[in-house]
Order: sequence, then structure tokens, then C-alpha cells
Amino acid sequence: MGCALVGRQFARKIGFSDPGKAYLAGLLHDIGIIAHLWVAPREFAAIMKAASERHVPLHEAELEVLGITHSESGRIVAQRWHFPADLTEVIGAHHTPESAPSHRALVAVIAVSDLLCRMSGLGYGYTENREIDFLEQPGFGILAAECPQLRDFDWARFTFELEAYVDEVQKLVSLLYRGTQ
Repeated sequence: MGCALVGRQFARKIGFSDPGKAYLAGLLHDIGIIAHLWVAPREFAAIMKAASERHVPLHEAELEVLGITHSESGRIVAQRWHFPADLTEVIGAHHTPESAPSHRALVAVIAVSDLLCRMSGLGYGYTENREIDFLEQPGFGILAAECPQLRDFDWARFTFELEAYVDEVQKLVSLLYRGTQ
């Protein structure tokens, strides 16, 4: 949910052509996690424990334990369920947007949004110990080429606005989560 809301907001700010598609892609991008929970629940519990204890990205811990990431298994699910090509690309390449053969701008919007969420505490229940230079991220490079408005993008202002927005998103997610218990 967090990535969907941040993705839509980010897409609007950079002039991406379809913020609604960014929202949907943000909702679905981690569908491979559900596959991992379903197929290998014990292993996934170990993955979460390792990732949170070491403060590393979830997909790195998945690769170590399962030999496959939620992006890869999510792509398989998306293909089997006949998702549209653009959503399948996002699901399969949101941690490696440079590997996306098509729909690169949408993949990059979600890759950057996912990273923004994880660095802002809207991740998987733990923080990652990483220093990020967004300008050096592959997704940012793709967006710089695909979205002309990004060339004049005010990252400092967006980061400031994002902090307030993330607080709102966290409250919303918390309310929704409490309603399902």
C-alpha cells in the first residue's frame, strides 16, 4: 500500500504519464512475497529474521536462503495469471530496473518509490542500514532519460514533502491493518 501511494505521488511530481498505473504497480510489485509465504513459510520466516537482524534488503536475504527473490517468483505468478506485460515487468524488475526490457519508466517509478519507502520506514518492519544516493540509482537514471520534468526535479523539496506524506501513509496503513485483525 505504501509503495502504491508513494509511487502515485512520485509519478505525479515527475510528470509520469499514468500515475494510476503507478499506483496499481505499487500495489502489486511485491506479490512474490505472497508466493514465498505460501510455498515456503518456514524458510520465509528465516529470511525475515535474517534480513531484520542484519538490516539488509529482503531480496538479498531471499537469494541467500531460497536462491530466488520475490521479484523472480512474482514474475512467474504474474505470467501464470496473465497480468499485462507492464505490470509483469514491474513485479519482476523492481529491484533491478536496468534489467527491464520494456516499460522501463514504470518499472523505474516503482523501483525508486520502493526504495523511498524502505528508506523512510515503510518497508518490511525493519530498517535497512544503507546509504543511498538516489541520483546514482539505476531507476533514477532511467527516469532522467524518460521523464523530462525530472531534470528540474527538486529532490530536497520532494524529500521534505515525502516525510509528511509517509506519516499519513503510515497512519492509513496502520488503520487498515488494525481493521483486519
